Amino acid sequence: NYINDPLLYLSKINQSEISSNILIDRSRYNNIVFNVNGYDKVTTVSASEWFNIFNDLKNSSLDTLILPNLDIVNSAMDLIYKSEKAFPIGILDVNFNKIKKSALSNNKLIEATDFLIDNGATNNSYSNHRAVAVSCLNHNFSGDKIRFYIGDFFNFSNNIDQILDEIEIDFDDGLGYRVVELNEVTTANYSSRSGFVNIKAKLRFISKVSGDVEFIYANSSVFRTGSAT
Repeated sequence: NYINDPLLYLSKINQSEISSNILIDRSRYNNIVFNVNGYDKVTTVSASEWFNIFNDLKNSSLDTLILPNLDIVNSAMDLIYKSEKAFPIGILDVNFNKIKKSALSNNKLIEATDFLIDNGATNNSYSNHRAVAVSCLNHNFSGDKIRFYIGDFFNFSNNIDQILDEIEIDFDDGLGYRVVELNEVTTANYSSRSGFVNIKAKLRFISKVSGDVEFIYANSSVFRTGSAT
């Protein structure tokens, strides 16, 4: 049944009707994935929560190429720190779908014992969602002068309708938002006192069709050990 094996239980549905190729019901997801949409729900996340969202989306994906395996991400993090002495910041911008309750109530999808039965479900049987999360991928770090790295590899997205045109980040160092470039290191200076660093991101997207501009927001928090400790 679904509780024991969500992937198996949902294996009989028509996957071509899932527009994003990610059906969140295929994993035992955490509800935080619905609370980071970049608009009216901008929950502050930790590195652990960022990785939980990543895992939920990865485990829900019908296409194994949308998101890499975590061991690859961890290896890339190690490489960046060894080569740049910098902490990578990960960007998640992922569209995903969820089964609508109405699809179950009108029997387009039927909850049988062993499998969810597809009884003519269409793309309208699935709701559309977006998860946007930006966080330092390290759970904590030490020092008063911190180097951050944002690279193409750490920009995880299945957004085919928009171009990520500009990234602004407030590193909580008193300088406010500043434009950061992909594949470059940005340095933030902090006091010697330890405490949480609240990182705020503003992402500027441009529609590939209309050219309309859209701003998306994401917040995260990470603990920093200062030199006075």
